[in-house]
Amino acid sequence: MQPTTRLRTGPGRGAITLAHLCAVVLALTATLPAMLPVVPLAGAQPMAGPRCVNRFPQKPLCKFVDDLAGAPLTFLDASAGKTIEIGAYDVYQKFHRDLPDTKVYAYGVSRSSARYPGPVLVAKRGTTTKVKFSNHIEDKQHMFTVDPTLMAPKLKNGGVPISVHLHGAETPSKFDGHPMAWHTAFGEQGPEFESQEHQYPNEQRATMLWYHDHTVGMTAINVAAGMAGLYVIRDPQGEERRLKKWLPRGARQLHLLIADRMFFPNGSMNYPNVGSVPNVHPNWTPGLRGDTIVVNGKVWPYLKVRRAQHRLRMVNAGNARTYNLSFQCAARGDYNFNPPLGGPVVPFYLIGSDGGYLAHPLRRTSILFAPGVRHDMLLDFNAAPAWCRDVILVNSAPQPFPVGLNADWFTGVVMRFRINERRPMAAPALPKRLSYIPAVDVSQAVKQRWLEITIIVDPVVNKTITMLFNNKAYMDPATETPKVGTSEIWHIINPTFETHPIHLHLVQHRPISRRPINSGGLINGSCSLDPSSSKPSCFTGPARPVPRHEQGWKDTTVAFNDMVTTIFVPFKGQDGKAFPFDATEGPGYVWHCHSLGHEDNEMMRPLIMTS
Repeated sequence: MQPTTRLRTGPGRGAITLAHLCAVVLALTATLPAMLPVVPLAGAQPMAGPRCVNRFPQKPLCKFVDDLAGAPLTFLDASAGKTIEIGAYDVYQKFHRDLPDTKVYAYGVSRSSARYPGPVLVAKRGTTTKVKFSNHIEDKQHMFTVDPTLMAPKLKNGGVPISVHLHGAETPSKFDGHPMAWHTAFGEQGPEFESQEHQYPNEQRATMLWYHDHTVGMTAINVAAGMAGLYVIRDPQGEERRLKKWLPRGARQLHLLIADRMFFPNGSMNYPNVGSVPNVHPNWTPGLRGDTIVVNGKVWPYLKVRRAQHRLRMVNAGNARTYNLSFQCAARGDYNFNPPLGGPVVPFYLIGSDGGYLAHPLRRTSILFAPGVRHDMLLDFNAAPAWCRDVILVNSAPQPFPVGLNADWFTGVVMRFRINERRPMAAPALPKRLSYIPAVDVSQAVKQRWLEITIIVDPVVNKTITMLFNNKAYMDPATETPKVGTSEIWHIINPTFETHPIHLHLVQHRPISRRPINSGGLINGSCSLDPSSSKPSCFTGPARPVPRHEQGWKDTTVAFNDMVTTIFVPFKGQDGKAFPFDATEGPGYVWHCHSLGHEDNEMMRPLIMTS
């Protein structure tokens, strides 16, 4: 292993202390709109309902006034063998009772049905799904500002380019939503575009994936504009058949797409248009961290539920925010729901992650929730005290995670579950085993890769202008070129101040361990991770196995700051067999940070399969 340059100011290196400090200041500055003081409206407390707040540039908004049941998701059968056409449209929809309609770019089978999030595509394992993704966005110019210094498409005819990626899918690269496979409604196409029609084999385990835009240099603004939806792979003859009697169905199975946004008083979305380092990138910011939380297209919604067990399948579809989620009862007589709530925490059981069911159900009281990650959990409202009528989905993660400011009254709550007083419904005891997940055999790895996150700092203002892997930009020649059918071990080195969710296309991987490092020494060169080096080791402790909830199949793993995160990557199907397609054909795949502002600005590399 040969260490790479970690931090550069222009062509040279900078001081660790100042660089880290400036990086933190930059990240905090980028989130300032979400950190302005709270000004409560006039009125005595406690009030008879949730408190409304006034905060520039938003208009006063009340929490928990929009019923999530009033905005049901659309489910489409994607297992019948027929081609489903999903279009991207510029439409308006209502996010909150007190906001005017908001313009979005949303998916739907027609303009009249398009909304955020898009329809839920329900596929069946072993049956190919066929989808045509068409572009009907009539805007000549994007609703948000496109930074001209990024690799965003330079269009001659205008329009909004799209390239749809099914996140977590084992699929041929020509159907993977390659960043360069974009097309517009006005006839322009990216260099890797082949067809609007995609085919997904669905040979992987039953799980919930999600689809979203992946256009080069524009993923952050396109996803923020509304281009996202859910995709469920069912396996009625496999694991789901065996687990059927234990898993809630119907109204007690909830699919939740969670993201953070900001809105202007006129209802339009507020996306930053002034760059963090405008002398270099006039419009780019490291990541949108909004001051309102949106669930299935509704701001801080509520949902009436039975005192029974519910299944919650959720995805973090935000651009950059990491959550630490828990379920907490509001204290008696507290109708403001102002964190901390004061009531007891309601435990839940985690039963699945990105790539399917876990081996065993895991009892939890909180869970980290990074961008791109999915959680599958069972929440039994019988576990709440009899007096508890309101269970709040709470977020306690600071931003940027884990070194920023704490979650506030706005970002500290996600949604409200209102328990009705109908007779409780007892839940069956969970089985001890949910699924068979083979042990990781590291001896099967044919190669180890050391992949270091590199900060590039502007020498004039001494602020971060981009982050790279091993000091390489997206268009640099591919270095991750594994052979199909082999396995590798990847060590992701993160000497930066924040976590990074790392997503690999095509494959599901297995997180193994994390090991602490001396980031300062690594950056200034006073220590080394290379065991053959004469310098002291940069490792400051032993490697520790990842927690049990991360020991299943993953496509997005959090690389913690000041850590080396190690993952085992089999370049084959989850079942250990060869892919049912030639993964070496087509434009290839990518791997990247799923903090979308980072991804858009070079924190993405090619993943080219070889034979």
